[in-house]
Amino acid sequence: MAYIGRDIEYGSFTKQTLTANSSDVSFTLDQSVLDAKSLLVSVGGVIQEPDVAYTASGTTLTFTGTPVTGDPIWIVYLGKTLGLSSARGSVTYQTATGDGSATTVAMTSTGTTGTIIVTLNGVMQTPSTDFSVSGSTLTFTTAPFTGAAIGIYYVGKKAKLAVPAAASIQVADLAAGGTLPAWDGSALTGIVSVMKTDIFEMQNNIALLNFLRSNDSTTKRLSMLNGFNDMFRNTTGVDMGVNIPMVRFNSVSSDVNDVGAYSNGRNGYLQSGFGNMVGAVSTKSLLFSFILDKKAGDGKQQQISDTTSGKPQIDITTANKLHISARTTGSTLIFDATYNTTLLTVAGGLYRVIINLDFANQTHQVYINDVLQSATVSTAMQNAEVGFGGVNNAIGHNQAGGFLYQGDIGRFYVAQENLDLSVVANRRKFFDANNNPVDMGANGELPTGNKPLIYLNNPAATFATNLGTGTITGNGNSFNMTGQLIDSGYLDLPDSDALYSSNSFTNSYQLIDSYGKENTDGTIALSSSGALNHVVGQAITLGSSTSINQVSMSLLKVGTISGTIYITIRACSGTPGSGAKGTSEVLGVVGQISAASLTATLSTYTVTLTKPISLVAGNYVVCAEFPGGDGSNHPKVARDGSSASHAGNNTFYASGSWFADNTRDTIFYLYGSSNLDLITKGTDSLAEVSSPASAPTKGHLEAIVDEQPASATSAYSLALTGNVNGNMNY
Repeated sequence: MAYIGRDIEYGSFTKQTLTANSSDVSFTLDQSVLDAKSLLVSVGGVIQEPDVAYTASGTTLTFTGTPVTGDPIWIVYLGKTLGLSSARGSVTYQTATGDGSATTVAMTSTGTTGTIIVTLNGVMQTPSTDFSVSGSTLTFTTAPFTGAAIGIYYVGKKAKLAVPAAASIQVADLAAGGTLPAWDGSALTGIVSVMKTDIFEMQNNIALLNFLRSNDSTTKRLSMLNGFNDMFRNTTGVDMGVNIPMVRFNSVSSDVNDVGAYSNGRNGYLQSGFGNMVGAVSTKSLLFSFILDKKAGDGKQQQISDTTSGKPQIDITTANKLHISARTTGSTLIFDATYNTTLLTVAGGLYRVIINLDFANQTHQVYINDVLQSATVSTAMQNAEVGFGGVNNAIGHNQAGGFLYQGDIGRFYVAQENLDLSVVANRRKFFDANNNPVDMGANGELPTGNKPLIYLNNPAATFATNLGTGTITGNGNSFNMTGQLIDSGYLDLPDSDALYSSNSFTNSYQLIDSYGKENTDGTIALSSSGALNHVVGQAITLGSSTSINQVSMSLLKVGTISGTIYITIRACSGTPGSGAKGTSEVLGVVGQISAASLTATLSTYTVTLTKPISLVAGNYVVCAEFPGGDGSNHPKVARDGSSASHAGNNTFYASGSWFADNTRDTIFYLYGSSNLDLITKGTDSLAEVSSPASAPTKGHLEAIVDEQPASATSAYSLALTGNVNGNMNY
């Protein structure tokens, strides 16, 4: 809803009180105002009429009569002068008189119940209880008594937009320089006006749909077709920022992929390196970080990390405590400690661990979930080198093949460096203040500025691939894997249980369609010079009427460029996926991106419309357009040219013609809001109803969430009754 005057900027109006002394008629205001109508003034509990009972200018308030000592005076500032030409002026008001029978008053301006203040003989009336407004008619619940002074203050008014005269809209200037260009000089056609539909009102008024997601997530995450889903993992590859794949070791027998017992007599999956770690050296500095989610085995010793003869080793004791020990090359024990503050149990959920061992200064620091752990030291740390060089490494069990760890491990990091963890900023290089994982770099290089020796941060299929500097003798950068690891889901921000609603998402729009940046294998040049592509887009199909609010595309720049990249929606010729092409018909300009702001590496750029573009079901093209550049200086658009799998296809404009390429797909994200498809449910169960017997009499929104809960857990349902704002069941 638009308003005349300055937008409301404060949660409440400013109030000032004055003291009457039976002599002064002029008082100093705390804030400058334009005139008397910028104030709401009460003397002795009676609202005063502007320009009659008082006047005001700047910071001076002058009463017509003299306020009497003891009469409380208070002032509410409805408007303030800012000393700018755009400052808010006075508040419009009108007066009327009650006759004891009439309940309606004709207003001089249109408004709503919430945009006016109404008084009777100076007493403020309660909106929706004492009065209501429809258009330009004010209706009192009870007729004001004869002689009652009625005051109506228009705090906010609907803006009245003038309708352009017929044939007064001019053809757009298509020259470059801030307006949308056309390569052939033709006028823009087919611009679709924004329709006011019920969906916009629903977005503003619909009750929030809340749900609780589990941090023990699976790769099949919640996707709400009529909701807000950009924070959740899904097959369309929405960018979620920091994602930590959790990998299941030695899975318990209830896991569906369990293939039986191994020779050590235990069920499940394990992973280890049986060759020497090339690049590891004997050292006095060791830095570890990893995430644990224990799934079984409380009261049993479980190995997290081990090397030949324990140089070093990290395990969980039978008392569920973290235990660390280290030996020299000659197997002399130089450190042994058990950490007591936090017990590592199945019920404890996620444990974020950071360990720093500084043998040179004989200090050891262990933080679990950002809490410093107290230690019971069996062998004091000595100023000696840990025999880390040339040893076998194992993760998830010991070198002898026993004491298997039963649970999930994520982002396993080992560096031969020293980092003082008592410095909060150093711990924040691994986890933030809320224990959420932070970006450590593609190869774990960000915490210290160097790639660590070991960095395992891939899903199960490639978890054995070391992203750090260390390699395995005879096996390159990959650990050997015995058995099979299982994907156990992803941790994303935030990674703890949380209750979400539509206003807690980074993107409040629904993902309509996308081809995620994880599919990128190359780029397409974007330039109006020569045979380069002036427009690059993706042909798509919308299955229902949709409001487009936002588009993201993955871009980079080559050389030096300036000007504007335009993101547009164009009409489509042909069938997406079967040689569809763009056309000259621009249906809407989503937004503009400064070409100079692009970097030399691919990044996702997002543009948001001030007002959405409304599209009916059909075929369209999402485009990036650049009216400049040359063969050496131009933007590039990310694409997939090797394994294109989107239902649509790439299309581009070059050398005066449109082309289609079914072997490529353009990287894009299209956000908006589809019209809700409401159906009648016969019961409150989650059973599907394929053919409702009759049209719905009430809105019904239902979501089925399945995150594969553990066995023996309960499913919960909650019945809600009542009204929201008196007009909606929830």
